[in-house]
Order: sequence, then structure tokens, then C-alpha cells
Amino acid sequence: MSYIYQNITSMLKIENYNLDWLPYWQPNSETDKCSNTICNSEFGFFNSKHHCRECGKIYCNKCWGKMAYVGVYYKEVPICDICYNKHMIPDPEKK
Repeated sequence: MSYIYQNITSMLKIENYNLDWLPYWQPNSETDKCSNTICNSEFGFFNSKHHCRECGKIYCNKCWGKMAYVGVYYKEVPICDICYNKHMIPDPEKK
């Protein structure tokens, strides 16, 4: 069960309601480094954790924050550089 699902169900006190459409977010406690393997910078007071709204992984300030329309959101939301490049660079095999 995802972190978001647990929080929403506990806040709304709902049981047996299907919230599978919500994206998975990696728990903050799971990492102390940026999910971008090229960056891999450690989090601290001046380098905070940010969740990508597309993949749900945790990234640093430098690797997160580009805006795009993705997933279940009805507005532009911040995503990581990796997901941004997947969305913005067309796949040559798709026509």
C-alpha cells in the first residue's frame, strides 16, 4: 500500500475504497541521496528532498522542478529531469 494511499485513507477515515489510481511516492525515510544516479548528492539542510510527480522517486533541488502535464494531475506539476526528458524528447520509433 502506498504512502499517499495510507495518508488519504487515514485522513478521510475511509476503508475499502479503491485509491489505486494514486501515484506511488517513495517514502522519505528510504533514501538520503538523490535518485538521479549521475547526481547522487546527499540531502541535508540546504539540499532538500522533492518527489517527482511522475515516477514518485526522490530528487534534489538540481534534478527536480521542471514543469509538465503528467499522470492524474490536471495542471503542470514539477517532475524530475529524467521524466521530463522522457516526455519532451519524442521517441523516434513512435509515429
